[in-house]
Amino acid sequence: MSDIEESQFSEYEDEELQEIILGQHNNESNLGNSSASKDQNKRPRCGNEEARDSLLQKELENVRGINKVIENVVSSLECAKGNMDTVSRTVKSASSLLDTWIRILSQAEHNQRLILNPGWEGASADLAAIETESIMRAQAQERKAAEEEKRLEEAKRKAEEEERHRQVGTSTRSVRGAWSKPRGSGRGSTGSSGIPSEKSESSAR
Repeated sequence: MSDIEESQFSEYEDEELQEIILGQHNNESNLGNSSASKDQNKRPRCGNEEARDSLLQKELENVRGINKVIENVVSSLECAKGNMDTVSRTVKSASSLLDTWIRILSQAEHNQRLILNPGWEGASADLAAIETESIMRAQAQERKAAEEEKRLEEAKRKAEEEERHRQVGTSTRSVRGAWSKPRGSGRGSTGSSGIPSEKSESSAR
């Protein structure tokens, strides 16, 4: 083979090798680009998920904080309720003590008036007066009851008398009506009393 042919052959082989090498390089570059694009596609997805998780975590922390605040408010309200119950019991106790103190002052004033009254004869006289007053009150009630009973009896008696007079008047009117009937004119006729009339006697004669 001549030198010219050998040089052409070597050039031809070099071109084929270069094409093969270029093809492999292109394939590798394509593979690299595809893997890079896949990585780029994966990275935004991973970034979105991480951002979503971080947002959810923040929301969870906010909700927990709100729940804690609400629990503190409820605890404060329960504590305030307990304090109000204590205040209410204290006010009731103070009111009871004031009522007792007012009764004591009233009794002391009454005792002072009795002591300063020159006509006061002592507790025994007061008890006797109270007993006498109760007896008089009972007697007044008895008199009132007796008067009421007497009034009812009088009304009942008057009603009975009126009923009796009414019955007597009715019977009197019935008797008068019987006597005022016309006498019979026939023979043997009699009056309403059963006695023969004068006309019947004259006719018989």
